[in-house]
Amino acid sequence: MGFHEVRFPTNLSFGSIGGPERRTEIVTLVNGFEERNSLWAHSRRRYDAGVALRSLDDIQALLAFFEARRGQLYGFRWKDWADYRSCPATASPGPKDQPLGIGDGISREFALVKTYRSGSEQYVRPVAKPVAGSVKVAVAGAVLVEGAGFSVDETRGLVTLAAAPAEGAAVTAGFEFDVPVRFDTDRIQISMASLPGRRGSERSGDGGAGLMGAAELHAHLKGGAATVCRCWAVTRRDGTVFGFTDHDRDLTFEGRLFRAETGLTSSALQQTTGLSVDNAETVGALSHVSVTEADLLAGRFDGAEVLAWLVNWADVSERLLQFRGTLGEITHSGGRFRAELRGLTEALNQPQGRVYQRSCQAVLGDRACGFDLSAEEFATERAVETVVGRQSFSFEGLHSFPDRWFEQGRLVVMTGEAAGAMGVIKSDRRRGEVRTVELWEALGPQITVGDRVRLEAGCDRMAETCRLKFNNLRNFRGFPHLSGEDWLSAYPAATGTHDGGSLWR
Repeated sequence: MGFHEVRFPTNLSFGSIGGPERRTEIVTLVNGFEERNSLWAHSRRRYDAGVALRSLDDIQALLAFFEARRGQLYGFRWKDWADYRSCPATASPGPKDQPLGIGDGISREFALVKTYRSGSEQYVRPVAKPVAGSVKVAVAGAVLVEGAGFSVDETRGLVTLAAAPAEGAAVTAGFEFDVPVRFDTDRIQISMASLPGRRGSERSGDGGAGLMGAAELHAHLKGGAATVCRCWAVTRRDGTVFGFTDHDRDLTFEGRLFRAETGLTSSALQQTTGLSVDNAETVGALSHVSVTEADLLAGRFDGAEVLAWLVNWADVSERLLQFRGTLGEITHSGGRFRAELRGLTEALNQPQGRVYQRSCQAVLGDRACGFDLSAEEFATERAVETVVGRQSFSFEGLHSFPDRWFEQGRLVVMTGEAAGAMGVIKSDRRRGEVRTVELWEALGPQITVGDRVRLEAGCDRMAETCRLKFNNLRNFRGFPHLSGEDWLSAYPAATGTHDGGSLWR
């Protein structure tokens, strides 16, 4: 009799013990023919019980069960829910299900078996662990009563009749049965990350609820007829939260509304171990209730946080957080947008360290620069008086700022439809009473007269500008005395100074 195996996601499994095991070897000869050799009599099955572990309490119960059986030392019963009856799965056991033998007028003891047939082939499986009270026996079609007509040895699978059946009388039985199993290892490895849904619950911060929901979703998916969809939560940097789903009706969980009319779909999510970047892509329709073209043009969704779930829409408590990251490149056309999803490891995919160059590597006003742009002589807010093509702006006055003062600085829109949009200033020219500021690229959203904008002083990142314009040379993040590329082609000459100093000046 072959004992069987059951596997867990904790790297713990049950294995067969005692009795022969069926193994067929197929050997290919040099002439191309094959020889088959069946070494053992009966099959061994392996069972995956990972879905049963749904909580930390389940893990504790499993550990106690493992330790009490000393690992592989002691076997135990296991119910194979796919094959535990003498009859078809949807029927109830009857006394005529399985033939046990033919009476000879002397023998009273018969072993329980289950016969598997396929075409002209059949396999007779011994059943050693019948379920107590489930065995029904008939002799020549007459049903016997347990206790008066027969008894059952539930540890060996033997039926003993009160009277020997007549010669030629068919003995049949029906029953439920368990499988004798044991752990196939004496070492148990428990990894919380390997439990169904554990990774998702840690990311979403919902503790045991996420663990239970993911495990139930896993069980639901194994059921065959799945009712699942995808849901996304997008949180912009300004704190605005949007919910999307590819289901045909709105869903709600974790205090969020996931709208169906957004028409959002997603490609398959690619996730890997290590530091490789997880990535995917999502496509949706521009809509006044979700993502508008103006918001995209204003960059309001750039770098937004994204959470993506696989959800059973029939019971939203059954869900698994599959992805957490940010929106990457976003493109739009024809009333639709396409957004790249970047995983958390994307932040590690950035250049690190300093570059040795003459110009400063800091951005004016950031932590490395340390300069305060709130002073009146370095920034000002004005209402837009004239705008051309969302790229050129004209203002009257502003005499206190020298010509080209704002070049390479920023123009930030403070109010109106384009609030939050920002552009880099290409040129700043003052002609009489009018000052014209032109951006390198046109702003996406519409700018109208009267919208307030903020102009910030520009920096060309040169040491001289840092010293004279901002008096911030102590925070300069460049190397102004590095030799230029002209040293690569330098050659000896009778004139000039060749002391290794900078030729840049």
